Amino acid sequence: MKLEQLVESLSPSHQTEFQPAANSTTVIFSEQDQFALSNPTTRALRMGLFYVTLTTLLYGGDSGESFSPVVRELDILTKPDIVNPDQRLFLESKAVCSGHHGLVLDIQLDGYASLQEHFPGYKTAFAFYRHALHGIKSSWQGTATDLFQELAVKTAYLVVLPYSVVKKFQAEGQRISTSPVVSRYQNHRSTFDDCTCIRSSTFTRLAVEPEQVLHDINLDLGGYVVRRYRSPSCTINSIPLKSFPIVQITEKEPEKQEPVGDYCQVEDLPF
Repeated sequence: MKLEQLVESLSPSHQTEFQPAANSTTVIFSEQDQFALSNPTTRALRMGLFYVTLTTLLYGGDSGESFSPVVRELDILTKPDIVNPDQRLFLESKAVCSGHHGLVLDIQLDGYASLQEHFPGYKTAFAFYRHALHGIKSSWQGTATDLFQELAVKTAYLVVLPYSVVKKFQAEGQRISTSPVVSRYQNHRSTFDDCTCIRSSTFTRLAVEPEQVLHDINLDLGGYVVRRYRSPSCTINSIPLKSFPIVQITEKEPEKQEPVGDYCQVEDLPF
């Protein structure tokens, strides 16, 4: 199924508008961004900046740069893209081009595990944006503003996953090399870190049938909530973003203890 057809098929089940933290923001570009971005790494970084900015619009919080001193002090190799102290949430933003798989480095997952250990009240979520802008590191040409304008219309949908689901993807890849859901990259002769590759077909299924994907990686559906939204009207640098579907998977909160006489009765937890 073509990406446009996929997004169109999702429309009937994504009628509830997501309530964002803010509807508009401005990114201050550097002087070099006013010219064509000739460096592939710079183009990829500006794409990352677009999606981190969009994630902050939707979920609030501040750039993880403010968290850098804490990360260095704790000797953690992962710095969150976004930290939201009000919601006690770490957010990681990732861009996944249509037809490509999404990479999650082992070292990154280990870093978030360490962060959650040092900040036990915090949770971690991964925001995966599937888009249709090809050739960002090879053939694409333009300024940072041109890039933002294209991404504003070529962002197809967003899938938000909690840490536990991404960690389970990693375990699935380590368990079976022929998994239809993920694959693994491990090459000790390469400088590239070991990682889990979430297949392109899995991102399609996460948009269409997320509950079935959770079932296929042996997660208890009773422990998760799947919500479907459409994105709100937002602008970045006065550029309006085209509406897109959002699939948000969250872990269910443990039920609160209810006092019974002089004791507390613990209800069955949903996971």
